[in-house]
Amino acid sequence: MISARTFIENTVCDQSAKGKATRAKLYRKCSERNAILPGESVILSPLIIPKTELDRVSRDCAILLELILHLAERVFHGSIENLLETFNYPASFVRLVKGIYRPLRQHMICRLDTYISEEGLKILEMNAGPWVGGLNLSRLFKCLTDIPAVKSRVKQDKLTCREPFGAAMQAIVNACRARNVKTLALIEIKNTWKHSETAVAEALDTLRHLGIDAMHVTPSQLQLDPRSGKLVFCKKTIDGVCRLFPLSMMASTSEDFRPIISALQRGVVRDVMLSESWLVSCKAALAVLWDKQFWNSFTENERHLLKQYIPQTWHLSQYTKPLAIRQQNQVILKPIYGFSGRGVVCGWEHTGKQWKIVVEKALRSKEQYIVQRRVVSRHFPAVVYSADGHLEKSYKCPLVLGLFMAGGDLIGGYVRAHPRCNGVINVGKGAAVGAVVEQA
Repeated sequence: MISARTFIENTVCDQSAKGKATRAKLYRKCSERNAILPGESVILSPLIIPKTELDRVSRDCAILLELILHLAERVFHGSIENLLETFNYPASFVRLVKGIYRPLRQHMICRLDTYISEEGLKILEMNAGPWVGGLNLSRLFKCLTDIPAVKSRVKQDKLTCREPFGAAMQAIVNACRARNVKTLALIEIKNTWKHSETAVAEALDTLRHLGIDAMHVTPSQLQLDPRSGKLVFCKKTIDGVCRLFPLSMMASTSEDFRPIISALQRGVVRDVMLSESWLVSCKAALAVLWDKQFWNSFTENERHLLKQYIPQTWHLSQYTKPLAIRQQNQVILKPIYGFSGRGVVCGWEHTGKQWKIVVEKALRSKEQYIVQRRVVSRHFPAVVYSADGHLEKSYKCPLVLGLFMAGGDLIGGYVRAHPRCNGVINVGKGAAVGAVVEQA
């Protein structure tokens, strides 16, 4: 059981004129130091977790990650095609993935989004790839410790905060070296570009300092050279690509992605953690883990960890449709390749008639869905502060704990919270972000 608590310091959280000035200064520092994205709300009450508990949880999570990364070998005799068909992918997408499937596995960054429930830590989903949100949030805590009253409490309570950004950048470099990639394109679609531009710019500087010629591009900026057939940007040949866009875009019919897909399929450009994204970020993997016909492929300890950490998950199909409707108040629908809460629907937020319509619509959709057992987060006191200077306190706030892993090790964490939301807690719904602090 995770025995977490929140760190609330009145110097930062009170309503006095001095408190308001302190918060405004703190927010400005967070923006200047690239600790938050433009306009994000911040949590002024970091989550404190004993280091021994975080280390124990990370060891268990590393075992589950390894299991997901090796599902094809463990369950389908090495056939990635059979695994993807079990994920209920359309045939065209199976052909695409099968043609460029080359997993790195040990050179991977991921974030596990979890709830601290009354039954213990529960993994709701996993996000893998070179760029997962929240890598800079330890800096928010460093900005807090610039305040003398906070600094003295931190020292007294022996609190520390891991910095995941550097470890994540080194993991990208290791992945590039394993793929023999010297020129890397970080690909992002235009509608998220402005929001992440400052954070990505810092990543580019760090990667270049570490010896990787990295650049930030949109899909439409990458072209196939008619002579060499290689992927190019401003007459520079690209060795490798990684994604900063929803993974489902790779299966889209967008003309912008055709050069990238063609170069990947012909092997003239190498992916960096793309195969890991397909395996780990796909929520259908959780449904495969919970399919008891495959449990003989797992060890007794793996089955124990699965039941301990992952809520029951099923593919949405005509077979599971009655379950989804019957257990409406206890389940949630998620696209297998969701992004920032997109497409997530909570059964308990609808009437019975509405829910049946939602389920039928999901079944008719080209996108595949999972049905996942509802997990209720424990409530914590939290203080949230927005870019417009609004301060909000909640004594019963549900939290999402994000755990960053690289190379199978914990490299840091962050927390999301929404004082007035008891459903899905994500930035798309206005959730605030904050740091996770460890106590020795």
